[in-house]
Amino acid sequence: MKCAWAIALLLICSLASANYVIPADTPHKNDLSISQGNLKYQGITILSRDEAKVLASDKAGVSIYINAPGKVRSYDVAANNGLLRVTDSGSYLLSGKRWNTRDPQLKFVLKTDTYLAGEGLAAGKVQSAIYNATQTWDDASNQNLFADTGLITVSSTIATDSYNKVNTINWKPFLNRCIAYSRSWYKSALLDGYKTTVDSDLVFNTNYAWRTEGTVGADVETIALHELGHTLGLGDLYASADLGQAMYGYYLKVTRSLGTGDQAGITKLYG
Repeated sequence: MKCAWAIALLLICSLASANYVIPADTPHKNDLSISQGNLKYQGITILSRDEAKVLASDKAGVSIYINAPGKVRSYDVAANNGLLRVTDSGSYLLSGKRWNTRDPQLKFVLKTDTYLAGEGLAAGKVQSAIYNATQTWDDASNQNLFADTGLITVSSTIATDSYNKVNTINWKPFLNRCIAYSRSWYKSALLDGYKTTVDSDLVFNTNYAWRTEGTVGADVETIALHELGHTLGLGDLYASADLGQAMYGYYLKVTRSLGTGDQAGITKLYG
């Protein structure tokens, strides 16, 4: 099955309150809404009023990439609460944040619940697919980005998609057609020109047919490879010349390897 989706939305927030300013010239402004102090994209809460206050007190921010079919959307919520366009930088795009620890050896917790079971996905197969994606990024860097052992543990009770400084992966239903999203929390202070990521969660939509065999449906490894690129600090690419990159923003086929731009971007971030 050939399907098309776009990694559509980048939101980087550093908020002192729950007051959001959406300029009139913001692209696709109608996809964003404010309800009871919560900033939302088509029903998905980008940032809640309460979390905005916690992040502000912690001098932290949050970015989120939402995969949505058919449209290209890139937003950046700046520190002044205004939404600005994100600019491309050739064969790779940097989000302005990364893990600022040498050899971060990132780990994840996979939530094993009824949503995952309902997809017919065995936890072990999902762990293997995500492990393969992490090693693809590791092999392109001179740092040990992901843990070699204990990379992905499982839990039926872990809190997911929340600021708890635990990297999580889970499946749940979305009310719209978004296939997945990655959300990363970061410290706003710059270190060598980059904000410091402290937590990154991946969320997959149960309304798609997920598979690990790399044949039909939404391929876990392919989409995890792309989403983990966001975790590491890379943005989306939409130029036709970038079709071969893992960070290309449309899902056209199984892609389990990096392009030259992906490799250049990860080298820029981590050496």
